[in-house]
Amino acid sequence: MAQEATMDRITDDYELAAVVAVRLRDARAAGDIEHSRRLAAALHALTERFVHEVDPAGTTAALLPHMNEQLDPVAVARLLNP
Repeated sequence: MAQEATMDRITDDYELAAVVAVRLRDARAAGDIEHSRRLAAALHALTERFVHEVDPAGTTAALLPHMNEQLDPVAVARLLNP
């Protein structure tokens, strides 16, 4: 998979998480399993940090997926438009 020659400046962990998430989606779409694994691990580590920043006890969980593993559009809308 070719790397982009230029990259926008990433100024914080939130922007980094967004870039990693997009690259992960692209790697999975391209069938690049090894790169997908590395990106998924990095994204997991970043999001774990975010969770512990706002919920150190780990008592709050995002319940966005349904049991069928599809996203719940109502829960997503409520999350993005409080």
